[in-house]
Amino acid sequence: LTLVEVQPAFQGQHFVGYQVTGLSHDGEDVFGNTLRRGDVILTVNSRSIARPEDYMTVWQDLKATRRVSVTILRSGQQLAMSWPVID
Repeated sequence: LTLVEVQPAFQGQHFVGYQVTGLSHDGEDVFGNTLRRGDVILTVNSRSIARPEDYMTVWQDLKATRRVSVTILRSGQQLAMSWPVID
C-alpha cells in the first residue's frame, strides 16, 4: 500500500472506502493499468473497509500475506483485482 496514495471517499456523508489519488513510480510499474486514480478501494483481502479506521487493521494484516486482493468501485461497477506481494 505504500505504492498507492489514497484519501477517504464519501457518498454524501457516508464513508464508502478509500479513493486512489496517485501511484508512486514503482506503483505504476506494479499495478500497470489495473489500478487507476479515481478507483475507490472497498475491500482488501476480503476485509471490508467500512470505516476509516479499518484501513490500519487491513494494513497490519498485509504484513503476513503473499497476495493482495482488492474490490474496487470504478464508474459505478465493482471490480476484483489481485497482485502477488513481492519482497
